[in-house]
Amino acid sequence: MWIDFYARLVALCCRRAAAVALVAGGTVAGVLAGIHVVQNFQMDSNSQNLFSPDVDWRRRQAEFDAAFPQRTSLILAVIDAATPERAAEAATALTTGLAARKDLFPTVRDLAGSEFFTHNGLLFLDTDKVHDATRQLIDAQPFLGPLAADPSLRGIMDGFSAALLGVENGETQLDDLATPFSVFADTLERTVKGERAWLSWQELISGEKPGTRDTRRIIEVQPTLNFGALAPGATASTALRTTAADLGLTPANGVSVRLTGSVPIADEEFLTLTDRAALMATLMMSAILATLWAAVRSAKIVAAILFTLVVGLAITTAIGLLVVGRFNVISVAFIPLFVGIGVDFGIQYSVRYRAERREHGDLMRGLIGAGEKMGPPLTLAALATAACFYSFLPTNFAGLAELGFVAGNGMIIAYLLSGTFLPALLRLMNPAGSAGEVGFKQLASADRFVHKYRRAIVGGLGVLTVAGLFLLPSLEFDDNPMNLRSASTESMATRFAESSVARRWRSASSAAAIMSESPPFTMLRVAESIDTADVQMLPTPWLERCGVSTSTDVRFDGLTAGARR
Repeated sequence: MWIDFYARLVALCCRRAAAVALVAGGTVAGVLAGIHVVQNFQMDSNSQNLFSPDVDWRRRQAEFDAAFPQRTSLILAVIDAATPERAAEAATALTTGLAARKDLFPTVRDLAGSEFFTHNGLLFLDTDKVHDATRQLIDAQPFLGPLAADPSLRGIMDGFSAALLGVENGETQLDDLATPFSVFADTLERTVKGERAWLSWQELISGEKPGTRDTRRIIEVQPTLNFGALAPGATASTALRTTAADLGLTPANGVSVRLTGSVPIADEEFLTLTDRAALMATLMMSAILATLWAAVRSAKIVAAILFTLVVGLAITTAIGLLVVGRFNVISVAFIPLFVGIGVDFGIQYSVRYRAERREHGDLMRGLIGAGEKMGPPLTLAALATAACFYSFLPTNFAGLAELGFVAGNGMIIAYLLSGTFLPALLRLMNPAGSAGEVGFKQLASADRFVHKYRRAIVGGLGVLTVAGLFLLPSLEFDDNPMNLRSASTESMATRFAESSVARRWRSASSAAAIMSESPPFTMLRVAESIDTADVQMLPTPWLERCGVSTSTDVRFDGLTAGARR
């Protein structure tokens, strides 16, 4: 049945009038499809849309995001400075600068510098640390008083005079002034030498070298995202970096600003699709041309296959846009799939045509004979491949389902064009027949070897397959998507550094946001719907006023610390 169908289809398409009409119609269809693609091609880079909104975990996530919108779509600007004071100045300047751009940055929050922590920050310290902090402030009062009245070099000298007067009166020991004196001396000496130097008042008062936790500030930014672009937050990230540079927040001024968070991480992941795109496209086309030439050895046949491929790709893309509206970062992968398999269909038919043309010496007999010989295998291959892609349709993974639909359609279109448009093109172009044997004489010995030892080869592969089955239980699956990303990129490297140092700040920020922005019933909804604990930073009295038991397990997000209730 398939022999008659495919052969008759090829014969029909190869008649002179039919071939002209088919090529003209196919060309027009390809051009119209290409125009539609150019005018309507859209990408949806919102990874949330890759999954159906009806699955349980997506519904819970949507409820959670609606209850705590301040935790979604974040850029974290991680500020590292030479001193805690420089970090605070940089954080204030950057927060103010970004807040002025409401079009790009609707929400900007300085975690450590918020009004909540300004008034309540000491409540989040252990009692012993509160005692130490207040004692250090009291001890530094004689020095801070003159400096507050006159914040200049003269005020500093007056402060030292007051401190030395305290030594003279026996109120303090000279050894207690060794650290602040040495810090000032080092700073002044570096300044005299023309070097940049920053003085840490916190170090001066506490006598302890500031750690990363003191010199790092984190600005939370919720940017305006453009999901029509491959990198939705690229514009906002660029504007943030420009703002920081304009404010002088550079390493030369003792400040570095790095970006991490869900938005930069996703942007960098999507931008890897364009990484060395020109080089990869050049290599791909070179490989396709080399493969085509090695297979058919005819410029006319190569041109016919490529033209068929372009027409099929345009039609497939246009149908996909008409049905799904826009492609996502997964469904757009149908393009290389179509190119690879579509070229293979063209090569199989054309190689058979060359063999038939050499055997019979006639163009029409070669085209129809190729249709008779290749009808069954091409039909089986196309239906099997399309069925595999269509099997993606029932999944809740919307991105994969769309890929299956578009790629499955592409296999049917490539199959039909290989039996209609391609033979008609070859009929009109009339490529010269092959003078020599079709194939590679150099591989004849390999062919004979495979044929002679076919049973041993099949048996050996069977043994390897069984051995592989026994190894399946030891197969491990890494379900952490973060491990798919390069740890050398700025966003990932900063994420690891930020999460190890600033975890407590984020936990405290979650607590502050919940207590200041979320009504009690919202907290109750979260407590009832989420299982694991993460409320370490919420004061027990506040939870009890909301009717939440301190034994209840609640989780705010994956970055907060575990509860000890």
